Amino acid sequence: MRMLVLGAGLQGSACAFDLLQNPDVREVRLAALPVVRDEDLLLELANRDDSPDVRTAALVQLARIRTRHARLELSRLGQC
Repeated sequence: MRMLVLGAGLQGSACAFDLLQNPDVREVRLAALPVVRDEDLLLELANRDDSPDVRTAALVQLARIRTRHARLELSRLGQC
């Protein structure tokens, strides 16, 4: 059997490992999209009208980046 795992993060890697323990599985491939960390590009993608999925993914990633930045700043200031 050949398997494709979508996502190569912690979950995808663990899934691929588990699949490879099965003797019937002869091949496992991982597929993942690159993570965009450029806020300007994410804002541009978030403003697209042609793809709601792209807009949603861009907004989620932008929120993650900004949340991480806020936590780092609070940590630096000794607030959390």
